[in-house]
Amino acid sequence: MKKIIIISMLIIYSLVVVFVAQAVYSETRQEFLSINADGTNVRSAPGTYNPVLFKLNKGTYVLNLGTGKDKNGGLWYKIYDFNSGKIGFVANYLCNKTGILVTGEDKTFTAKVNTDYLNVRAGPGTEFNLVKRLNYGTKISVTRLITRSDSQIWYKYKDGNNFYFVASWFTVKVEETKPNNQDNNSSNNNSNQNNSGTQNNTQPKDNLTIPATSTDFVNLREGPSTDYGKITLINKGDQITIIGFAKNHNGELWLQCRYNDKIGFVISDYFKFDANKIALDISTIGSDAKTNDSTNLREGPSTSYNVLKVVPTNTTFNIVGVCLNKDKEMWFEVNLDGTNYWVRSDTITFAKKEKGILESALWKITEDGIDIQIGGKNLPKPNINTLSDPIRLVLTYNNTNLLDTPKQADLNIYPFTRYTLHADNNNTVVTIYLLSEIPYQFEVKDNQHLIHFKLPKVNQEIVEIGGSVTFINIEKTNNITYISLDDFLNFFNLNMDNYALNFFGKTIKINNEDIINSKGENFISLENLAKYFNVSIIQTSNEIYIDPLLLDFKKDGSSTILTFSFPFKAKKINENNKDFLVIFAENPLNIPYKSTKRETTTAPQIIIELGNISYSAKDNTLTLAQIKTGNSNLLSNRIIVIDPGHGSYSGQYLDVGAIGFSGTKEAYIVLDIALRLKKLLEDAGAKVIITHNTVDNPNNPTLKGRVDIANSSGGDLFISIHLNSSINSDASGTETYYWYDSSKRLADTIQSSLVKTLGTYDRGIKKDYLYVLRGVTTMPAILTEIGFISNPKEEALLKDSNFLDKVAKALFDGIVRYLNG
Repeated sequence: MKKIIIISMLIIYSLVVVFVAQAVYSETRQEFLSINADGTNVRSAPGTYNPVLFKLNKGTYVLNLGTGKDKNGGLWYKIYDFNSGKIGFVANYLCNKTGILVTGEDKTFTAKVNTDYLNVRAGPGTEFNLVKRLNYGTKISVTRLITRSDSQIWYKYKDGNNFYFVASWFTVKVEETKPNNQDNNSSNNNSNQNNSGTQNNTQPKDNLTIPATSTDFVNLREGPSTDYGKITLINKGDQITIIGFAKNHNGELWLQCRYNDKIGFVISDYFKFDANKIALDISTIGSDAKTNDSTNLREGPSTSYNVLKVVPTNTTFNIVGVCLNKDKEMWFEVNLDGTNYWVRSDTITFAKKEKGILESALWKITEDGIDIQIGGKNLPKPNINTLSDPIRLVLTYNNTNLLDTPKQADLNIYPFTRYTLHADNNNTVVTIYLLSEIPYQFEVKDNQHLIHFKLPKVNQEIVEIGGSVTFINIEKTNNITYISLDDFLNFFNLNMDNYALNFFGKTIKINNEDIINSKGENFISLENLAKYFNVSIIQTSNEIYIDPLLLDFKKDGSSTILTFSFPFKAKKINENNKDFLVIFAENPLNIPYKSTKRETTTAPQIIIELGNISYSAKDNTLTLAQIKTGNSNLLSNRIIVIDPGHGSYSGQYLDVGAIGFSGTKEAYIVLDIALRLKKLLEDAGAKVIITHNTVDNPNNPTLKGRVDIANSSGGDLFISIHLNSSINSDASGTETYYWYDSSKRLADTIQSSLVKTLGTYDRGIKKDYLYVLRGVTTMPAILTEIGFISNPKEEALLKDSNFLDKVAKALFDGIVRYLNG
């Protein structure tokens, strides 16, 4: 009797498995889950008291068939394992949501393998076990079309009594009733191609055809970046046919297209087309991979391109780009030893990329502030951005799942309001909402990520001076608030001499009776601070706001000069296709410009429509000038901020930067470059603000001073010029840094111009949390390392006046290219 029962149960179980295998892709969307622990038990029903059917390894992808609860109310997932063809239940804490959803549609047709070797997998994705490989030309009977939410389309096909899956983009549909006599020749397209990547008209019909229209004059190139040669010029308004897509190492989307009788690549920015038809999976970018065998590394994404290098089995590299070409072949751009190449997808194997898990975010009060503690497993370093309206600090964890449901927690300690956690595709985002920007530090400690915010100490207040936050000591007597005059002046790097000083052009002498001395520190009432220094002060229960006042407005010939209490912040904006300069200062005068007063956390504004007005800022003055009609200067109405690196004092020591093998000092070289660049820009009509024009000067600005100069300039862009150094004297090349994504295009443009003009080794653009890059918030900002002063060959070049002219010209050309699109 027991045998009969067991056999019956096995028959029922087999029928269930068959049913699941056939119905696993219903018309409704279902989600893949990922197992997060090795040796995970899969049980016959929800609950650890039920029998174990089989085990799964960490990283295994399974299909979520539904949920169930054990007798204690614990959540369990009912899952289907493609690799084994079995179903069962797994505790929810042992599974991560991948964010990948799938739908299925019954389709019956024959497809032919269109690549040398096609991987056959147990499930619809590279996450599943490799079963075997099919040779070029092999025909398969497709029974179902599987569409994933990451835009991949996989075919399910039958082979004997088994069902397998293949990537659709490596196959072509075959019309059985109309045999194609050219099938035997289709694998050898090289006779119709040349080494430039172009083809003549005898090639087979394109697999992908999407119409597009150019919105400007665009170069058709031999490959997917501006590094490739020009084939021809596409006229504005001309039609092309898109036959492939590529995302290159610069993050640019390029279109492989047919234009008249030529095939090449164009950057997508200048074309109108149906973006919903982009069929390119970019999820592999950033992954590591290794070669399966001796492999050709080519100069472009097709076998028509030259072989640049041959590497052996198990050569490892990083994926930096991807291309689905006209032949529906998937190619990857890889970086090996600093150089980029292209390899075909079937020649490499991806290293398993551990997905991060963000488990919790908690806050606690510390001795000098508040910590937000973020815990989890395999957490990558987050991208950190400060956003406005409202003010918030946003941490984005790429390739990271949120273990729990989205969360929001209140933080009732000024200037915090709350923080939130939510999933965004395959990322997790932590957002901290603030009423005022305050200093913070990010660090990794004891397997936790800490965001440490400094808060005022006892007898300190948050004081915002001209939009920048600092902490200042206060005293309160008879309901009157006294502020540390020493702290206020230190903010501007100023000192009193016998209660007298020069405050941005105004001589101030403070009466002794208006100063209170407490514990060796000078205090002044807010009322007297406003009176002596001509500033606007608003005090709330949580913060003190000190804003510059517009003190003078006068015309001087064709120019208008505005004078403020102290250096101001300004930002250039565009609304309704008009340019405006926004100055963050109070306006008590009658001037012909719109202005608004401060409303607690919202700064005061003076708004100037630019039109044909140029502007330049220096210290606490702003000069407006009418641009003459017909002025053909290349950079008219542009303001460029140049920061020669180093060259300022720290106490009694002068920071000269890195020192070369023969004693060359970085600060002097970069200043020389900056002055040459300044002349080129001014000759082209630009207004140039340079943070300092000599090295050995105790008054040269600190890093904070350079940031303040830039933020108050109303500039179009900021460039900090440096030289690199390494303990390895062979290290060489040029690299450029940025922090905010809005500065990435500027970094890429300057880097490209430098490398092409100077012929230096291209070390690429990099995102880094450098002080001047994160501090300059009113314009795109970059820091470029021209070359290695520690490399004897590059040091010799950097001492050559002709080479420095080339550097300045390369920077100039990059700026012009960036500002003129």
